[in-house]
Amino acid sequence: MAEISAQLVKELREKTGAGMMDCKKALAETAGDFAKAEEHLRKKGLAAAAPLYVKRDEVPADVIAKEIEIAKAQMRDQKKPEAILEKIALGKVEKYYEQFCLLDQPFVKEDKKKVSEIITDAVAKIGENIQVRRFARFVLGEGLEKKQENLAEEVAKQAGLKA
Repeated sequence: MAEISAQLVKELREKTGAGMMDCKKALAETAGDFAKAEEHLRKKGLAAAAPLYVKRDEVPADVIAKEIEIAKAQMRDQKKPEAILEKIALGKVEKYYEQFCLLDQPFVKEDKKKVSEIITDAVAKIGENIQVRRFARFVLGEGLEKKQENLAEEVAKQAGLKA
């Protein structure tokens, strides 16, 4: 098994939004291959609840084109007929929207409904139009720098052995 560095785990975590241990396991299972680990996490459904966009309209066209290209390449590798590649690719794009668009994601407390459906229900109840224009995502411990200390130097400094 390849040695998995903490830096590689951190990079995968930042890119996918998955948990640290999930990233470490994915890297271990793919022998340290970053691209395969990212794909492994996506297959397990772990880059969900970490949206990048509010709604489908905000996703850049080049990102969608790339997703379609990736999906078609995967299906060609599986020897799927050319006639159904487009339909499969569009299905994969729908999955992409469900993963990375806030309004298309399953609601955390009620996963049978999408966030957009919860908003529609709230509009019906209160009679006011509600729109999500932007969001902020907070991750526990993100942005904190771990203080690097050398215990031997600290002890020597306190003992007056080192100036």
